[in-house]
Amino acid sequence: MPEVKKEDSPPKAADATPKDTVDDTSAKITAETLKDAEKELQDLLTRKRQVDRNLASLEASIYAFEGSYLEDTNQGNIIRGFDGYLASRPTHKRPKVSENDRIFSNSSSTYQKALEAKGREEQYSVGYEDMYQDRSVTPLSSTNKGTLKKKRLKAATVRGGTPPAYRNPKKARLNPTADTEEEVEV
Repeated sequence: MPEVKKEDSPPKAADATPKDTVDDTSAKITAETLKDAEKELQDLLTRKRQVDRNLASLEASIYAFEGSYLEDTNQGNIIRGFDGYLASRPTHKRPKVSENDRIFSNSSSTYQKALEAKGREEQYSVGYEDMYQDRSVTPLSSTNKGTLKKKRLKAATVRGGTPPAYRNPKKARLNPTADTEEEVEV
């Protein structure tokens, strides 16, 4: 039997180089493909958010158009029927629109999801604006007293119309049952 020699010497550099090169190359390829996949994923997520926003705005416009149709056709429409045309009585009263009448909005499978997404987006944007608005005025500084007064007047205007200090006393309502500003006469 031939004797087998044991080699205690380390492997030759020529033998180690091709094996290490293959591992480094596959690691580089894997890292590159990972970066490409992450970039593609980010692009797809951005596109999905844009499509979701477009869908939510489309759902909102359908809801608004459907509501205007149901409110403007007080003598009859395709959902409630056309019995009002037969009676031929002039009614100026707008009927209340119930959610059961909204067959187009309710038939959409994405309508509720779009409403929830839009609500979250509005809630986030309102919270974001409030965060910066609260920091702009500090109540302890004497230079901001005029700013605080203006903000209070602006808030009063938003909540209930014109603030009491700026209302015109000459305006009077001729029609005591008038509810809107369109019916107010000078």
